[in-house]
Amino acid sequence: MVVANGTSPTNMGLYLLSSLAAHDFGYISTGVLIERLGRTLRAMGNLDRFHSHFYNYWYSTRELFPLQPLYVSTVDSGNLAGHLLTLKWGI
Repeated sequence: MVVANGTSPTNMGLYLLSSLAAHDFGYISTGVLIERLGRTLRAMGNLDRFHSHFYNYWYSTRELFPLQPLYVSTVDSGNLAGHLLTLKWGI
């Protein structure tokens, strides 16, 4: 198995929602959900951004910096915004 060492804003949002779904289906406890969400949101808060938008390409999951080329996408920003709104209403 190969593990990717990068992630995108859409993938970050999907991870948050998949954690919520795992909780809703009983695969993880509320404590684990809170830990996962908190850890992920704190890491996201430390990522470099452009005018508050996450870069659309990949972020290194090891060093937490954006990989080249740097650009912002309204599609990726919209995906993440939708995921965060869904997470808000799902909690």
